[in-house]
Amino acid sequence: MPFGLQTMYHYSSRVVPMLNWIVKYKKSYLLGDCIAGLTIGTILLPQGMSYAVVAGLPPIYGLYCTMPMIIYSLFGTSKHLSVGPVALVSLLLANSFPSGSTTVEKVFVANAVTFLVGFILLGLGLLRLGFIIHFVSHPVISGFTSAAAITIALTQISTCFGYEIESSEFAWKLVYETFRNISQTNVATLLFSLSCLLIMFGLRHLPLHQWLHLPEWIPQTLIGSIAPLFASILSISLNYFLNLSVKFGIEEVGHIPSGIPAPALPKLSNLALSSYIGPTFAMVALVIAESMSIASALALRYRYRIHANQELVALGTSNIIGSIFHSYVMAGSFSRSAVNAHTGANTQLASIVASLIILLSILVLMPLFTHLPKCVLSCIVIMAVSNLVDYQEAVYLWRVDRLDLIVLLIAFVSTLGSGSLYGLLSSVAVSLMMMLYATYRPKIQILPKSVTQRKVMNDLVSSTNLSLNETCVEPSILCLRISENLYFGNAGSFQSKIFRLLDKERRVRCIDMILIDIGGMSTIDSSALRLVRSVKEHLESQHVELVFCQASSNIHLKFCLAGLSSHSTLRSLEDVLTEIHCSKQTSDRNERKQMEMLQVQVVTNGQVMESYGSRQVSSSFHPLQFLYHDENKVVPIHSNMKRSTSAPSFSNLSHIPFWRRCD
Repeated sequence: MPFGLQTMYHYSSRVVPMLNWIVKYKKSYLLGDCIAGLTIGTILLPQGMSYAVVAGLPPIYGLYCTMPMIIYSLFGTSKHLSVGPVALVSLLLANSFPSGSTTVEKVFVANAVTFLVGFILLGLGLLRLGFIIHFVSHPVISGFTSAAAITIALTQISTCFGYEIESSEFAWKLVYETFRNISQTNVATLLFSLSCLLIMFGLRHLPLHQWLHLPEWIPQTLIGSIAPLFASILSISLNYFLNLSVKFGIEEVGHIPSGIPAPALPKLSNLALSSYIGPTFAMVALVIAESMSIASALALRYRYRIHANQELVALGTSNIIGSIFHSYVMAGSFSRSAVNAHTGANTQLASIVASLIILLSILVLMPLFTHLPKCVLSCIVIMAVSNLVDYQEAVYLWRVDRLDLIVLLIAFVSTLGSGSLYGLLSSVAVSLMMMLYATYRPKIQILPKSVTQRKVMNDLVSSTNLSLNETCVEPSILCLRISENLYFGNAGSFQSKIFRLLDKERRVRCIDMILIDIGGMSTIDSSALRLVRSVKEHLESQHVELVFCQASSNIHLKFCLAGLSSHSTLRSLEDVLTEIHCSKQTSDRNERKQMEMLQVQVVTNGQVMESYGSRQVSSSFHPLQFLYHDENKVVPIHSNMKRSTSAPSFSNLSHIPFWRRCD
């Protein structure tokens, strides 16, 4: 390929990732993609209509997802992600409609909100802000998802009982309304719903693959995945031939229009945007969280890479185009994506096949769904969201991290109590608060200074490949390590921890230097630099030197510009300690030689009895005189020496250099 065409292909494939796999497509991929696409299409047919009902829209609007699926296959980087209507987004959309809205008004609002969601997602992708997904922790997502799934199921229970209740986003109100109107229960509808749930549960969980001796290319998950379609076909057949809706009052879906309406741009000028800012951003957060989590999990499992920013571009573009074709907000589906991967999908061709199945159904099969009982759609929704209640995460957190369990429970309770919108916002707020709390408290480790401490802190030493020789650590040095970045948010905590550790160590030993290993620090902002300078000046006023070592080149440059750098900043901790130790030994040796030259006289009754030392240090320094005392002790009487009750004996006057001067 010529260089110019190769360059054009390189940049084109980055914008349209479909070019990457379509030029490398193998014939062996075709069967898996077709089977997966057919499976997803059959799942999405009843599921899409069910989710549209959850969103408060006519069932057919759940099937207008064909164009978004095709658009995502062009721009997405995930091989297995299946986009379309999802339960949680449908619930958020339903709660965003003003009370008393007509069907026409709901459709108008849904199209406009979908366009806004797509526009925001596209902007986030183009601005390379895909990293924001990491700001929401998994316990928060799990708590919100579980509570939202319960709320969705509660909205459908009344339909399974054969009556309708006032729609609400509060779980407690749904429970109250369901029991308040329970006297209106249609027994036939309830029995039909229970039978439908039992059939779908059996197809999903019973080992029918072994009982029926099915071939290996038909997995058990495929049988469970087509359970909604099987239940729909069976219920349509029973209702049509037995006339259940007339005899027993089982309510039908009714007329479903065939075909796709003409494309039209959403009319944003007629929309009160201020009323939908909260729901729009909540749906953006949910689309990102749900889509990226399942896409990342599948990419990790099947060993390929996805690009978060390109995924946002794909999701944004598909929602913008989808709003023109009357689709409502689309996101990646947990269940359908997992089935897509498990049934053999190799590329996004499976999504194109699934969209063609849906399109064919819209054009041909919609009259058959007229006789579909409404309770069946509700049963499909209940079975779909039952997998979203993640009780195993709570059990896991109880064993591993109970603080995260509290975060999960806060997200769970707030979503049940305040609704999906405020529950999601409060969940994200809790996640951000936990992140800030973790960064606000930088971990400062006291490095071991003895063999005993090294045994206790063996993991710390081995993990950093640091060997602190016991003889290299002076008792007057406090060695610390900080492995986190410093910024304006945690600099104050760093200051208080340094002072607290210094006060604690000073109770047991004299400290004249704090040596901090900052090898794990990758960045520091101006506010933190200013505070570090303040800490250094405060310690110097207390005759304590603050020294940093093992800094990266980036940190060293910032320290130099801030006037905090020294010759030790780039050196390793062990080298600095060795240098200090050697310097200390040299200083002590010189002091000892100097003191040995002092002339020491022992005086008894005013007469010099013994003399030690060769000469005086200077002419102004008089001989050190000692008064003979009982028990073979000497007591200094020179004015510039401290008195001592434990003076060295005559036989051990070599200890004299350790006596302290009173300067």
